[in-house]
Amino acid sequence: MSATLGKTIYDARKMRRKTLHVLSEEIGVSPGLLSIIEQDKHIPPTELIVRLAGALGGDADQWCSLIGKVTPKAEAAFSKIAKDDPMFFRSMLKKRGGKR
Repeated sequence: MSATLGKTIYDARKMRRKTLHVLSEEIGVSPGLLSIIEQDKHIPPTELIVRLAGALGGDADQWCSLIGKVTPKAEAAFSKIAKDDPMFFRSMLKKRGGKR
C-alpha cells in the first residue's frame, strides 16, 4: 500500500510524540482540521503542508508530491529552468515517451 499524505503526517507526528493539540498550536490550525487531514479527508494547501513538514522534520517536497503538488520553492526552481532552457521540459517529455 502506498503512503498517503495523511498517514505520512500522522506517522511523523507520532514519531515526534506530539499530540494533535500541540502540533495544531505550532502550525496555527485547529486540532479538528489537523485530524481530518491525517484521515485524508481534506487536502491542505501547499503552504500548510510546508508548515507541517517543518514542524515534524519532514520533506515538504516529498509530502507535496504525495498529492500531486509542488512547494513554492520547487515551483520557483521549475520556472527558472523553463526560463533558462525552454526546451528542457519538452526534451524530458520526449525521453519519457510523452507528447511534445
